Amino acid sequence: MASHRSQDRHRRRPPRPVGPHTRHRAPRVHRSHARARYIAVVTATLVLWGWSTATTGDATGQLPSLTGLTNLQELYAGFNQISGSLPDLAGLTKLEVLDVAADELRGDLSVLGEVPSLQIFEGWGNHFTGSIPDLAGSKLVSFTAFSNALTGSIPALSNVPDLQLFNVDSNQLTGALPDLSQSANMVSFGASFNQLSRSIPDTSMGQASRNNPRPRRSIHAT
Repeated sequence: MASHRSQDRHRRRPPRPVGPHTRHRAPRVHRSHARARYIAVVTATLVLWGWSTATTGDATGQLPSLTGLTNLQELYAGFNQISGSLPDLAGLTKLEVLDVAADELRGDLSVLGEVPSLQIFEGWGNHFTGSIPDLAGSKLVSFTAFSNALTGSIPALSNVPDLQLFNVDSNQLTGALPDLSQSANMVSFGASFNQLSRSIPDTSMGQASRNNPRPRRSIHAT
């Protein structure tokens, strides 16, 4: 039975993005604890990680309460079998990285609005529902929530000035694509395999200047 479940998890989750999705990962993401199978709180990093290069992790159950961890900057809990929903993130004013990719989490993403300091959210390959929260004014550099069951429309991204990577492929999103003409730092945008309207807004992703030449960019929203 466990073997069948493991095979099903591998079929359900797509591979980690390549190309622009990895070249432009935000600067604090690293895999130095990639083979760890423990929980560790070391000053600013919480590792709840059974991830390795070959297998899914061993951690099960729900994410612990993070109340009181006011110095927490990075939380890595991806590639496990963690269920339940995201915990309360209020008060985590220094949290910059939240990696819960390829788990079994459910519920919505509304708690992300409690963390204005967040720069990287990796939540792909779960069972998240509900809408994408308003990201205006956030410090996000990377937001990946593909292969979930998110609904509603994609919020405006023009007020997320540092955003470079945004991927919500393979959800149940509707409405129109956002205007990316003011997203000067956007490198890769993905919204394929949803139920979005076919009208394409301005997707030039910012204006180049002498001091800010455009980097290589990709957009896919078929």
